[in-house]
Amino acid sequence: MNRKVRSEQLRKISCLFLVVCLLNIGWSWPFSKDRVTGNAQSSTKNEQTQPAVTTSPTDPKAEIKGPPRPVAADVTVLQVTRTEDPIANVTRSIAVIDQEEIKNSTARYVPELLKSKAGITVTNTTGNPKGMTVDMRGFGDTANRNVLVLVDGRRTNPMDISGPDWSAIPLETVERIEIIRGPSSVLYGDNAAGGVINVVTKKAKPGVHAEAETEIGLHQYKQTGATVSGANDWANGLFHYENTQDDGWRNNTQYWANDWFGKFGVGPFYGAGVNFTAGHHRDRYGLPGDLSVDEMETMGRTGSTTSKDHAWSQETYFTADPEWKFELGENGFTLSGFNSFQRRLAKADYVSMVSSAVNNLDSYEFQPKMSWTRSLTDWLTSKLTTGLDFFSGTNDVKNVGTTFTKLATINKKSLDVYVIENFSLWDKLLLNMGFRGGWAKYRFDQSGDTTNLDRTGMRNASFDFGFGYKVFERSLAYFDISRSFRMPATDEFYSTFGSGLNAGLKQQQEMDYELGFRDNTFKPLNMNMNLFLADIKDEIFYDPSGGPGGWGANANYESPTRRYGLETESSLKFFEKRWFNIAPFFNLTAQKVYFKGGNYSGKTVPLVPEFKYATGFVLAPVNGLTVSTEMNHLGHQFAINDEANDLPKLKSYTVIDLKVRYNWRWATVWISFTNLFNKKYSEYSVDNWAGGADYYPAQGRNVVTGFSLKY
Repeated sequence: MNRKVRSEQLRKISCLFLVVCLLNIGWSWPFSKDRVTGNAQSSTKNEQTQPAVTTSPTDPKAEIKGPPRPVAADVTVLQVTRTEDPIANVTRSIAVIDQEEIKNSTARYVPELLKSKAGITVTNTTGNPKGMTVDMRGFGDTANRNVLVLVDGRRTNPMDISGPDWSAIPLETVERIEIIRGPSSVLYGDNAAGGVINVVTKKAKPGVHAEAETEIGLHQYKQTGATVSGANDWANGLFHYENTQDDGWRNNTQYWANDWFGKFGVGPFYGAGVNFTAGHHRDRYGLPGDLSVDEMETMGRTGSTTSKDHAWSQETYFTADPEWKFELGENGFTLSGFNSFQRRLAKADYVSMVSSAVNNLDSYEFQPKMSWTRSLTDWLTSKLTTGLDFFSGTNDVKNVGTTFTKLATINKKSLDVYVIENFSLWDKLLLNMGFRGGWAKYRFDQSGDTTNLDRTGMRNASFDFGFGYKVFERSLAYFDISRSFRMPATDEFYSTFGSGLNAGLKQQQEMDYELGFRDNTFKPLNMNMNLFLADIKDEIFYDPSGGPGGWGANANYESPTRRYGLETESSLKFFEKRWFNIAPFFNLTAQKVYFKGGNYSGKTVPLVPEFKYATGFVLAPVNGLTVSTEMNHLGHQFAINDEANDLPKLKSYTVIDLKVRYNWRWATVWISFTNLFNKKYSEYSVDNWAGGADYYPAQGRNVVTGFSLKY
C-alpha cells in the first residue's frame, strides 16, 4: 500500500514537472513574438525597464549575462538558494554571516559563529571541534541528519549518522555563511528537513596576496596558518594551510589537526569557465565521555571516565564545476555540471569497552543544472531552474570486540529530479515554487560473525510554494508552505549487531508553514521576523529499549511531532560612515516542540530549548580599534532519550564573550575571552538508563590571543 501511494505521488510530481516546463515554453513564445513583431510601444517600454546586457565584441573573455530580475546593486546574492537569487527575492527565513561579523567574533570554529543566530543551537560532546552539532528548528539528538551543511555547494553530510565534520572547515577559508531556516528538501533533497547552511569560501582577488596568522591560548592551544592567492583576467587560485594543537581543558579532550585547502578557476571565455576545489583534513582527538553528578563531585568537571578512548580521522575531497552562461535572443541561460568526490576514513578505539570501530566512506555526486532567465512581458520576469542530483556512496564498516567481529559493506544510490520556478510581477509580487521527486536504493552486505545480504529502496517527493510582496523597495512580507522529507541514514536502516535490516523504518515527512517579514528600508537597521508551524510524521529517533532483545534500535515516533515558534533578528549600525561607530544586535527564538499524541502526548521533544536569545554590540571608538561583545542565553531542555520528561531539565545558562581587535595597515592583533565570567554549565545530557542523567560539561573561561600579517 505504501509503495502504491508513493508511486502515485511520484506520478503527480512528474506530471507537474512536465506541465510547468510546457507552460513556460508556451508562455514565453507568444510574448516573445509580440515583442519582436507586434506592439512597438510595449517593446520600447520593455527595453527601458530591462537591465542592459553589455558585452565587448573585441574581448573574447567577456562574460555574457542574461537579463536578471531588477536588483539593487548593494543587495547580497545568495548561493544557498541554488538559483543565485538576491536576498530581497527569497520568500524564506534567511540569515547571512559576513566577513565583518566573522572577524569580530571570538569563534575558532564555524559552529561557534552560528550559536547566536535565531533558531540555531550548538552543542559539543567532546570538548573539541569533533563533537560539535548544529541544530535548527529543534531536532535534538538527530540534528546532524536534519540540517544540511554545504561548502561551496558541496554536501558534507555523509550517508551514515556521523554528520558533518565541522573540524574539516578551516574558519580562515570562510568568506561568509548563508543560512536557510526551515525545510529545504526541494532545493537539496535529503538531510534538509531543518534547514541548510552553506559555507562560502574566500575568492582570490586581482593581483598576488599573502596572509599569515597565528594565535595561542590556554591549555597549550596554538594554531598557525597561511594563505596565498592570485588572480588575473583569465584565471584565479588560492591555497591555505594550517595546523592546530590543543591539549584540551578537560582530561582526554586533546585535539591535533592539519588542513590544506585550494581552489583554482579558469575563465570565463565567451561566458564559459570551470572552477576546481580540493582539500584534505587529518586529525587525532580524545573521547572524554560523559559524567554523572556523583562523578563530577569526585573527579571534578575536568575529569573523564574514558581517559584512554581516542580516535583519528581524515577527509579528502575534490570538486569540479564547469559553467556556461549565454543568451539566445532575450533569454539568458546558465548550464552547469557540478561534480564532487569525498573520502572519509575514521577509526575509534574504545579502550573502556575493549572494542574498536573503523568506518570508511566514499561518495560521488553529479549535479547537472540548467537555469533559464527571461522577461515574459514588461511587468513579468521568470527564472526556471531544473536539474538532476545523482549520488553514489560506499560505506565499509568494521566493529571488533573481544567476543564479536562485525563487517559490512553498504552501498547507496539515489537520483532526484527537481524544477524551481521564480516569478517576479511588477517588481512587487514574488511567486516561488518548486517540486522534487527521487529514488534511492540500498544494499547491505554483512560478513564476519554473521553473513547476510539485504536490499531495499525508497521513493520521495516534496514541494514548496512561496508568495512575497515588497511593501517597500527594501522590505518583504512573505508566506511559504512546503512538504519535505528525510530518508533514514544507512546505520539507522541497518544494524550489524544481529538485527540486520530495519524493514519497518519509514522515512519522515514534514509539512511546514511560515509567515515572515524582512525590512531594511532604513539602511542602518536590519529586521527579520517569522512565525513557523511544522508537523512531522514518522520522525526518526533512537529507542534505547527497542529492537530484538531490547538492545536498542532506530524507530519512528508513533505520533506526529509539532513545532511552532517565533524567530526574530535585528541589528543597527550607528555612524557607519565615520571613523567611530557602534552596532548593537538582538536575536530571539521562542519555540515549542512536542508530541501530538501517543504515550508521550503533550511531552517536549528532548534536547530542544523553548527559549534562547543573543545580544551584543560592536564598538569602534577610534580608527582601527574594534571591541565586540556577545551574550548568549539558552533555556531549559530535557536529556536525550527522556521523551517522558521524567528527569530534571538541563539548567539554563548565560555566557558572555568579548573580543578586542586592532588593525594597523597590514597587521592585525587581537585578544578574545569566551565564557568571560567562567559560567559552569552543561549543554548536553543523556538518560543513563539507570533512572538518572549523565552530563557533558562545557568549557569554562578561555583566553586566546593572536596576530596576522597581510601582503
